[in-house]
Amino acid sequence: MRLKTLGMTGTVERVGDGEAEVRVNNLRFREKLSNLEIVKAQPRKSKEDDTLAGRLRRMQERGTEVRLRGGRDAVDAELNLIGQTTDDARDRVDRFLDEAFLHGHTHVRVIHGHGTGALRRAVAELLRHHPHVARFDLAPENQGGAGATVVELKQ
Repeated sequence: MRLKTLGMTGTVERVGDGEAEVRVNNLRFREKLSNLEIVKAQPRKSKEDDTLAGRLRRMQERGTEVRLRGGRDAVDAELNLIGQTTDDARDRVDRFLDEAFLHGHTHVRVIHGHGTGALRRAVAELLRHHPHVARFDLAPENQGGAGATVVELKQ
């Protein structure tokens, strides 16, 4: 599938509640089904659920690629680091920021969870010196609060 918000191609991992989890390289995105479009159609073997959700469930089983829809006005991207080590998280955030910058995003969200605060501190230290970052702060309560960081990227 192609993710319309990012213009990237990935594989459906899960589908549920009007959203799909899509893996793009090492990144996972949760996107509304309306923000996905099929890249490779799979042949149908029988009369099955032909809704987008039904098609995405079948694609998940087959590992079909999807693409996020692209555009600067699209929904901002996010990266979920929960469960990562601080070293792995630093590498993933660095790659994620490079990709987001290249795709013209102005804001992204990094989810690090509450836990011991080690991931939050590691992310903040990286963001403080990253060349693509204009500013960052903890997310508002409705976007994860102290468990996430919102980042404004340079233009």
